[in-house]
Amino acid sequence: MGNAFIKCVTVEEDGLLLQSLNIEEDQNGERKFPDIKLYWDDNPRIIGKVVAAFTPIERDFFIFRLSN
Repeated sequence: MGNAFIKCVTVEEDGLLLQSLNIEEDQNGERKFPDIKLYWDDNPRIIGKVVAAFTPIERDFFIFRLSN
């Protein structure tokens, strides 16, 4: 089995360029989710389209207000 990635895809002459929208960096200043180049010889496949995304909210972030 291969890997699956959620990235923006650019079709290029020699393959696909998978670009991450996530710009988070690790403690060394390197991107946690770098861009990936896949060449046509590797038989890359697009298996789906992301139609929605969300960021979970930390539990301690919620503010509740009770009404009478």
